[in-house]
Amino acid sequence: MNLKPPTVWSVGGTPGQAESVPALSVLNRLGFQPRRLAGGHGHSFQFQGLEIQALICLSPRTFQDVVFFTGSFSDHRTLGRIMFETPTVFESFEQGVAWIADNISRRIPASVHIHWIDQGREWRDHLPWVRQQAAYDARPHCRIDRDWFKLAAARLRDWLVDADPAAPAVFAFDGHTLTIHGPPGPLPLSAEGAAWPQTYSIRLGDLRGLPKRLMHHQVEIGIWDGRLSIDRLALPLLAPGPEGIG
Repeated sequence: MNLKPPTVWSVGGTPGQAESVPALSVLNRLGFQPRRLAGGHGHSFQFQGLEIQALICLSPRTFQDVVFFTGSFSDHRTLGRIMFETPTVFESFEQGVAWIADNISRRIPASVHIHWIDQGREWRDHLPWVRQQAAYDARPHCRIDRDWFKLAAARLRDWLVDADPAAPAVFAFDGHTLTIHGPPGPLPLSAEGAAWPQTYSIRLGDLRGLPKRLMHHQVEIGIWDGRLSIDRLALPLLAPGPEGIG
């Protein structure tokens, strides 16, 4: 059976543009059957050595309602136990399939092909942690040779001797050169990476925490979650200025 393009359902079950899809709707579309389980009314699925039971219950880890999956996979070579939790509501049908398939895929051989598990593998980009990793990988960042950065760090520490610690230090990267603009003037550094879409500012005084011991051959400078990171140091960004500096 091939999965057709999904109809999106709201929590109440009304077709149309929706913000969430109940996990039970996903289970029903994947062929899970209602069944009386030890913990109450649940759903089960059996196919090609795979046996799974799904039950809505309170998670002992989060104390929130989850769909608790248990089961096993067996063939003449492999015997695996399956146990995991998912939310009771997904952002979309695709996310629900991907979430369930991702957990099962870790516990069955890659050579085993079950239609909706294969489809779920193709929909992994709907998973929140996969999207988060993709966003992190695409963040503005660059890499500088460690020896060059040590020289730059010495210059930055010199800046801090007389400069106002509240003054901004503005970071800009054009794809080849990272330039740090401060009160004494620009400090250019050769760097690797994709050009940044804008400049980013921090308080000059925050650079007092620059690490002196660098563990890697390259130092990474990047922007994530409202902070500018330099190696293992994360510094809060200043709000953009009126001329777009920030």
